[in-house]
Amino acid sequence: MSADDLLKGQPVLASFEKLEPMLERGHEVVVWDAAGRKTRGRVSSISAEQVVVHQRAASPLLRLFNTPTDRQFPADAVARIDIVDSTWNGALIGAAVAPVLVFGIHRWEEAGVSDSNSMKGMATVVFGGLSAVLAIGIGQKIDASINQPVYQRRRGLPPVTLMPWLEPTRRGVLAQVRF
Repeated sequence: MSADDLLKGQPVLASFEKLEPMLERGHEVVVWDAAGRKTRGRVSSISAEQVVVHQRAASPLLRLFNTPTDRQFPADAVARIDIVDSTWNGALIGAAVAPVLVFGIHRWEEAGVSDSNSMKGMATVVFGGLSAVLAIGIGQKIDASINQPVYQRRRGLPPVTLMPWLEPTRRGVLAQVRF
């Protein structure tokens, strides 16, 4: 599910009360806390006071050694929640690029290897196959890194503060910028 599907044309939400009916158990999310740390997992529960995210290891091998955990985030500690979109379209784009890479490797091998060599075609098979797998994996990774926010906490203070600086011999403006 994408953020657009979840929000149905609404702007990014700024309260857990409005987010609670939309964000359901099982949605994959990335929660950014107030310190800037991110946690990826599936929603276990959400209320007006908190969101609970179920985390497990990314790969099946790591799941053998790591036990799944539930992390609780109080509403006032959450800076942003992104919904994780499917990565299939990134994998499909990588799969569409793969034949171009295989063709390029084939043309390179045709130009560089003589016809009398019995190993002609092996570079295309080996490097073409590896490049195809890499292209699909890279497309999927790029797509996985692009997530859209469904919740963004409003900042209490403006990011820029200006105040006059007056002294007997100096006059100016003091500016403070927060990131």
